[in-house]
Amino acid sequence: MTKDEIQTMILAYLSDVNEDKILRNSYERPEEKQRVQEAIKIMIEYQDNFVFVRVGDPSIGQVKALIRQQVLKYDINYVFYDYIFSSPGLLSEYKDLHLREDVILLMLSTALKDLANELDIFIMSGTQLNDKWKEWKGIRDYGLIRGARAICDKIDVGGISLPVTEEEKKVADRIAEKNHLPYPTQVQDIYKVRRGKYNKVRIWSKVDLGTCRVTDLFLTDENNCQIEIVEDKYYLKEESNVVVSETKIDKEFPSVDTGRKEIDFD
Repeated sequence: MTKDEIQTMILAYLSDVNEDKILRNSYERPEEKQRVQEAIKIMIEYQDNFVFVRVGDPSIGQVKALIRQQVLKYDINYVFYDYIFSSPGLLSEYKDLHLREDVILLMLSTALKDLANELDIFIMSGTQLNDKWKEWKGIRDYGLIRGARAICDKIDVGGISLPVTEEEKKVADRIAEKNHLPYPTQVQDIYKVRRGKYNKVRIWSKVDLGTCRVTDLFLTDENNCQIEIVEDKYYLKEESNVVVSETKIDKEFPSVDTGRKEIDFD
């Protein structure tokens, strides 16, 4: 994607106005245009907080050098690499070694993981799914990853995001109605959490592609049993003092049930 294409997506997200209206300059209400104008001011004011770099045919060497350069130059803390795939530059970098495609993709994911540790930054990325995604029935394994399942060995958190199927809709709508929530349109199967409380879970969300906004609604286990999200407390020890603070999670959509409720497919 070009910078101009990403720019209107950011405007849509900040203003909560559908991107199509921004592109056509066609607003249904005056306040929508006003929100877009305010979003433009925000983008200009904080433009240094977002650095966009385009590399058409990346190799591992280019990616490593570029991320190091940008992090040191702009004091960047969060990097999104879009996305892990077999580019000609990547394949030609190791053509003399006759490495398989899956091995090279593993090397790229390893490089990103090493950079996160080396520079003490957060790195997020994604990759494509193979044709078996239509047969996906929930969290069992990550065989849907195209090219190299070994990519998943290096990540700390991994999930597969797919639209809610007709079969899943029966369960999802029932939970949403019980908790007075919007109906979810997408579900993310979290198949790996290296360090964390919630693993092998499903996050049900409402996704608005026109504004790039995602609202997480509720959480279930792999068998679609609802999981209540409670407040977590974490303790930070500083010298001899212990500082206690609370992390409030999902106050906007609290769970009605006090525990799990098992719901099967019809």
